[in-house]
Amino acid sequence: VLEEGYPYIEKIVRNFHSNVKGKLSGDLPYEGELGPEPLFKLFGKKHNFTVIENLPSRPPMLCPGCPHREFFKALNEAKPVFVDVDLETWNIDPEKIEEVITERTKAIIPVHLYGNPCNMDEIMSIARKYNLYVIEDATESLGAKYKGRFTGTFGNFGCFSFNGNKLITTGGGGMVVGEDEKRLEHIKFLVNQARDSSRGYYHPEVGFNYRMTNIEAALGLAQMERLQEFVEKKRSFNKIYQEELSKTGVIFQKEPAGAESPWWLTCVMIEKKVDIGALQKELLKEGIQTRRIFTPIVECPMYRDEQRERYKNSYEIYERGLCLPSSCLNSEEGVYFVCKKLREILG
Repeated sequence: VLEEGYPYIEKIVRNFHSNVKGKLSGDLPYEGELGPEPLFKLFGKKHNFTVIENLPSRPPMLCPGCPHREFFKALNEAKPVFVDVDLETWNIDPEKIEEVITERTKAIIPVHLYGNPCNMDEIMSIARKYNLYVIEDATESLGAKYKGRFTGTFGNFGCFSFNGNKLITTGGGGMVVGEDEKRLEHIKFLVNQARDSSRGYYHPEVGFNYRMTNIEAALGLAQMERLQEFVEKKRSFNKIYQEELSKTGVIFQKEPAGAESPWWLTCVMIEKKVDIGALQKELLKEGIQTRRIFTPIVECPMYRDEQRERYKNSYEIYERGLCLPSSCLNSEEGVYFVCKKLREILG
């Protein structure tokens, strides 16, 4: 026997599909199983290729001003055009998207930051108006819903992460979902070394060995069984933080109307002017780990020619923001302890 197949990879694709039900096409609600070739494709590792082929040189892609750095590796030959975020939701501000659209713009890439859903009604309306692709970065928002529909299922494509610190993990990699089976098959082809199996070891394109292993898929299946448990735990932590810190001079990231965030991370802005680094050190003395909000992308050397004043909200959130302990390894008792110490330090 040369190969026994990859049964767990097939199972996790179907399991993921059954847990991320939503409206996959137009206004028709999606229910039931997909056919023998589901539109959900696994990839084992990250790679910087753009899934929309045949684009002109460096077409503009509209992106929020404060996502993680890894997000922009995926743009490859596309040109990111940044849009400031909303000060309440911390997501791309739909009111500012149309200001930067040109005839060369090809896509909008909304990032559901820290698990909080973007205003997908307005984003999809703008995309339809200008005939733009929508590629959702749902890497932090597995389990999130917007008006009853899961994030990652609104746009042409949705991207999920199974990194070690996400809601579920396979150790790395993630999942791409979408409606365009031809392009999804091309992604699957590329991550499997671009090998034309009908011709043996023949590769008509430059491909990549980014396949997920069977054992990683098995781990992912076990994690999927606990997805709802993880979501509920993170939402309970967020509720405690909001109840305990509502009068402590902190401002919470807010869900847009109709949204349900899993609160992958609970994050706040400190109302009064404080040194966030010093605050982190004080909390660490108490054994409390925190982390900074993502640095505005225009601070990176390759994007410093951007005008900083266009991203006022991104900078304000970064300069005043803090991510609180949100791991499912924490206990409610531990979250109450964090609240107590933060109240003491902030006075």
